[in-house]
Amino acid sequence: MAKHCIRINAQNKIIKSYSTDFEKYTDGDIIVEDDGERHFNLDLFDRETESFKLEWDGFKIVEVDLTAAKALKEKEYQITTKYNEMNTDVDTEMFSVFGTKSRDSAQANFETWKLMESKATLFLSLGLVAEKAIGSLALGDILNSNAKIQEYASGLIVLSETYAVWRMSRIKQFKNERAIILG
Repeated sequence: MAKHCIRINAQNKIIKSYSTDFEKYTDGDIIVEDDGERHFNLDLFDRETESFKLEWDGFKIVEVDLTAAKALKEKEYQITTKYNEMNTDVDTEMFSVFGTKSRDSAQANFETWKLMESKATLFLSLGLVAEKAIGSLALGDILNSNAKIQEYASGLIVLSETYAVWRMSRIKQFKNERAIILG
């Protein structure tokens, strides 16, 4: 007959079980039965909560109450869902304003628009075309004067600023949703 052994972590959770018929006893492990069957393999891990489900109470093996862990896992799922929804909203809105979902490219566009507004002459010979309707400019209008370049750039800057305020509001909405979930 074999000895049945367990190994515990610092929180007394059982992290390993084995029979001495198949594995040599290791100092520090706990012998829970001196004369057991040949096989001893406990189901130790709960995949749903990603936690150990058995512990050593000092005398015997007991099941861990996973109710709190399951509730926490559900809250984590809800928060992750809300976070992903926020990111999708932010990316969608960013694309509508900047024509990209890359934060670096959006920042580069914003800096370019500021330069276009302050130094329109630099852009005059480029044959730029309005990529969206802004002010008196229609989609596809050629930006062939300093005034048109400045109007277009100013309008895009206003859209950027509006986006920035909306983005912070959306982040605040997520934080409020998270606080409600955490209760």
